[in-house]
Amino acid sequence: MAEGLRERNKRQKLEAAKKAARQLFARQGFEATTIRQIAERAGIGLGTLYSYVPNKHELLDLIFHEQWSAVEDAAYASLPADVGLVEGLLHVFGAMVDSYAKDPELSKTFLRETLLPTEGGETRRERSRQVLTRLAGLVERARERGEVGQEVEPLAAATNLFGLYLLHLLGWFGGLGNTAEFLERLRLSLELQMRGLRPAKPGSSPRRSRA
Repeated sequence: MAEGLRERNKRQKLEAAKKAARQLFARQGFEATTIRQIAERAGIGLGTLYSYVPNKHELLDLIFHEQWSAVEDAAYASLPADVGLVEGLLHVFGAMVDSYAKDPELSKTFLRETLLPTEGGETRRERSRQVLTRLAGLVERARERGEVGQEVEPLAAATNLFGLYLLHLLGWFGGLGNTAEFLERLRLSLELQMRGLRPAKPGSSPRRSRA
């Protein structure tokens, strides 16, 4: 279906607002930037901008949702079909960190707003669901290969694995080593986690599974 004039106008104005927001966040910081400044720089009315997004936090979410989605899509598209779970996770997480490294200050702001939000946002919640669902898919495929035990619940495992990534990401943002060192520390943590996800050995006590 062809895009209508109203929809195209909204899309163009929202794109202008995202571009203006990114420029202002980079120049004067997220906290110092107001929604009014963003509207003025984008050349749109304040009321119009408020009709698209409730606050600057939602604009930040939109900027990174778009960026992350593109990075994540490319990472999963280039993932070899026969790669093991740990290597697959490092491939995906490494692509995310490379993206953050291109704009570390704004990325740090986004991470802070994600982990300790001052205002909620449906875009952020949808993004989190998307990330965990895709990671759960990697766990499910590992389970089908016999790399992970059949009793392992993919979404629960994905949540644990993503939590390890976030922990090491905080250290990376805090200056705890470079990207290569980040990936090596993350690898060690993921391999340790895998000990609890692998199928139980014959004769060992069965692990409890959810009914």
